[in-house]
Amino acid sequence: MTFFIRAMVFLLSSISLSCFAASSILVWPIYQVIESDENSSALWLENKGDAPVGLQIRIMSWKQIDFQDRYADQSNVIATPPFMTLEPGKRNMIRLIRVNPPPANTE
Repeated sequence: MTFFIRAMVFLLSSISLSCFAASSILVWPIYQVIESDENSSALWLENKGDAPVGLQIRIMSWKQIDFQDRYADQSNVIATPPFMTLEPGKRNMIRLIRVNPPPANTE
């Protein structure tokens, strides 16, 4: 019986935690590109929910190895501002800035 009670408490606590973590953030454009002749690009975030959302913006490198996604820290692109609170119904622009110039003759 105690196993059942512990399992139910764990299940209910995990459900309530996921509800607190849920938010309605719209991000566009999805496919972000910094053109070779530009140093930055605009990324828009919009809060479609009814509560303020605190955000931390982190830019990660991505590649696939053996059909598995691999994410890692990187230092080539930064986001500004890196932290924000987005109020309900509001949108804000994040600037993605290239730190180093692109290598010559590369795509």
